[in-house]
Amino acid sequence: MPTQEESASAALKGLAYLSAMIFYYFAREATETLGEKEGHALIARAIRQMGEARGRRIRAAVDAAGEEPTLDNMFKHYDLPIGQAWQSHKDKLEGPVAYRATYTYCPLAELWQSLSAEELGLFYCDIDVAIVAGYNPNIEIRRLKSLLQREGCCLYEYSYRT
Repeated sequence: MPTQEESASAALKGLAYLSAMIFYYFAREATETLGEKEGHALIARAIRQMGEARGRRIRAAVDAAGEEPTLDNMFKHYDLPIGQAWQSHKDKLEGPVAYRATYTYCPLAELWQSLSAEELGLFYCDIDVAIVAGYNPNIEIRRLKSLLQREGCCLYEYSYRT
């Protein structure tokens, strides 16, 4: 019998798959209906808007807790329990790069790869940049590697702008 944590993880993975499917079918339809250039532009705008809204929502939770809009507090108040359906770890660093996050498994990437939809999935992955922009424009995030590009992991670096 699965533990409560295993059941929660399976439920979250199922919801992640459903989200990935919704995104895929909308993105595919936008591209087929509007053409690649306009369809991709529409997808990018929608993901940016959604990500920025999520970032503002996370920021509101941080503000409501009376905390500063730091990376530590963004991760503390993040709106998705990444550790339950994704396999990842974050390293806090000294120097210009404040954090490095590595994701070795992503249920979204798994689905998009099974559909040969890596190119469309990469549009969704830009949500991470938009979340950070909505949360605190003084923080920068860079994606250095991507599971969708078969690079073994997704690798992000977070820095504070000076």
